[in-house]
Amino acid sequence: MKAKGKAGKLNLPGASLEGWHTVGQLVPGGVAYVVEGIGQAWACWLATGSPAVVCFGWGRVAKVATELRQRDAS
Repeated sequence: MKAKGKAGKLNLPGASLEGWHTVGQLVPGGVAYVVEGIGQAWACWLATGSPAVVCFGWGRVAKVATELRQRDAS
């Protein structure tokens, strides 16, 4: 939903928002931060040394977290 008088979020025409990008390396059973954007991911990784997964939008966080949990239930 966009605010009245505001343009919607722009993406590269024809680009899909499927999947995710990981900064750092995911380790089975390890900690991973699930974040909205690449800047947040780099900040988490630099501050903690733990990997961060970029969802490319807050609306995708739950879906990406679910997919990650299916890959590693621990």
